[in-house]
Amino acid sequence: MQALMHDLGGVIDQLNPLSRQNQIVYLVWLAAYVFTAAAVWRCGRRWLRLAFLILLQFLSVGLFVSQANILILAIYLWQESLVVGAAAMALSIWTFRTRKRRKTASAQGGAPRVPDPVRTDGPVTATVLASAQEFAVSADPAVPR
Repeated sequence: MQALMHDLGGVIDQLNPLSRQNQIVYLVWLAAYVFTAAAVWRCGRRWLRLAFLILLQFLSVGLFVSQANILILAIYLWQESLVVGAAAMALSIWTFRTRKRRKTASAQGGAPRVPDPVRTDGPVTATVLASAQEFAVSADPAVPR
């Protein structure tokens, strides 16, 4: 009989949204959710961004923690939620702070980059150049037709 009452007490504890276990699950879920959301935003590698997006979808509301529990715990633990969310966001931004960016010529302090010269020694470019010269001559009004 005591074992049955102990099991029944365990079930009631799990149903209680304010139990210590539900609070821990909620705060861990919140940290993981905020971290992966910021990682999808900041990550530079496409494959890693996709992995974080898939993980973010697995952590969506209602899968691990029910919507009612999230609402009750977010209201009850609003200060802790703000601290955990801000810490997870800061950790994610710090982790993915070195996002690869292209440096422009002005940012490098040098002159603008000059494109490579066009190759004119191949058969295709010779044909294109000959066609362009024919067009230029035929379009010139000074040349009699």
